[in-house]
Amino acid sequence: MEQRILIIEDNVVINRSIEEVLIKEGFIVHVALDGEKGLWSFHSNLYDLILLDLNLPDIRGEEILKRIRSKSDVPVIIISINNTEIDKAVYLGLGADDYITKPISLIETAARVKAMLRRTKSHEDKADEELKVGDLTIKLGSFEVYKKDKLVALTAKEFQIFKLLVQHPNQTFSKEDIYRIVWQEDLYNDNLLNVHIRRLRSKIEDNASEPQYIKTHWGFGYKLGNFN
Repeated sequence: MEQRILIIEDNVVINRSIEEVLIKEGFIVHVALDGEKGLWSFHSNLYDLILLDLNLPDIRGEEILKRIRSKSDVPVIIISINNTEIDKAVYLGLGADDYITKPISLIETAARVKAMLRRTKSHEDKADEELKVGDLTIKLGSFEVYKKDKLVALTAKEFQIFKLLVQHPNQTFSKEDIYRIVWQEDLYNDNLLNVHIRRLRSKIEDNASEPQYIKTHWGFGYKLGNFN
């Protein structure tokens, strides 16, 4: 089945250029030139990935991201002129999965899209595979986590971090190793990982200040709590 991508970007040249590249890669692409049309498309269709510009003329990109995250865990790649590490940490902390800065490279954008879709490949391959830890059920095929039968809305990166720890329950991972495995990048970003760990704990822990699922090994990294 062809994968569907939504581009929300008010710059017509950038919008159409990305559209053309992704269509050549075999994707079905919808485009929106402002936030209102982008949200309408999001609510009217099912997408495998969304490319979202932060600087839109009508609705702030941050607000659009929050609305998307309130309804879906579809992967979102931010497009922005802001390129500081703090900016990236803030927006990724709001629930984005990746971040591309302008001026964009069309080759890099297509590569990022394909890499993200590979990492968040839908559940056809392992639809029935589940892991259980405490009150949590992790469905590997659909990239979903349930807490006492209630769906926990995790982003793709949050899910990958938790899955990594659950699949290796006796191993303590350094922060650098978690970042390299999940982000597939060698240049470690401590702030970015900390933001994702904090948000993940806020969603799965009964008390995020006394975490039971994600234990801190001080000065080193994290491991899964003991549920034997």
